[in-house]
Amino acid sequence: AVACYALTGWLVRAPQTTFVGQQVIARFRHGREPLDILCFREVKALRVARAASQTSTTFSYSFEREGGAPFRIIGSHPRTPAGAPDAYADHPLWFAEAAEQAYAQFRLPGALAAIAAGGEVRFEVSKREAITLTRDGMQLEPASGGVYHCAWRSVVLPRVNGEMIELSALKSTSKSLPSAAHNPFSAPRDDAEVVTVIFRGSELPDYALLVALIEQKKSEAHAAPAASTLE
Repeated sequence: AVACYALTGWLVRAPQTTFVGQQVIARFRHGREPLDILCFREVKALRVARAASQTSTTFSYSFEREGGAPFRIIGSHPRTPAGAPDAYADHPLWFAEAAEQAYAQFRLPGALAAIAAGGEVRFEVSKREAITLTRDGMQLEPASGGVYHCAWRSVVLPRVNGEMIELSALKSTSKSLPSAAHNPFSAPRDDAEVVTVIFRGSELPDYALLVALIEQKKSEAHAAPAASTLE
């Protein structure tokens, strides 16, 4: 038996009842199947795909779990005219977004602790693309090749549009993190080359967690005294 805790509230929506808690989400489709429960500690990755058109937003939230089938929330949400009340206030999209935020908050303390201890948190966008966060900054590995680094002070919050993540970074020719003698995370020089890296994938990995980590590390960097530039 699997024990999960920190359940906080239900949303009843015929023919489905959904639930989002601090450590678990749940779904019950009336008359169709037993209660479907997902404990966040079982999740190895959350992958999100969204595509917007003039009439609707199609979405897929897939919580991949160890040794079991993914917990998926999929559907299409009709677009509401600007200024008009949302006629779909109980739509599964809101269950999906609430579940994504709850999962990000569940993972956030552990991810921050790993970074603070000198480790890293890696987001696999695809087989050839990755975003790695460390104590000193962010490392980007796009499918086009090369590795790009930027210090937390110079990171721009990622922009997402459908299947795209856009990030800015300082260019580096190194395939691994250089030694302190040539630190790519030092304060940028006026002549430093700033590049924009775009990741395109069918699904974005743990995007809410990525944003939460970047926001936290940027806040910490700006609160700390500025470090001098390393030559």
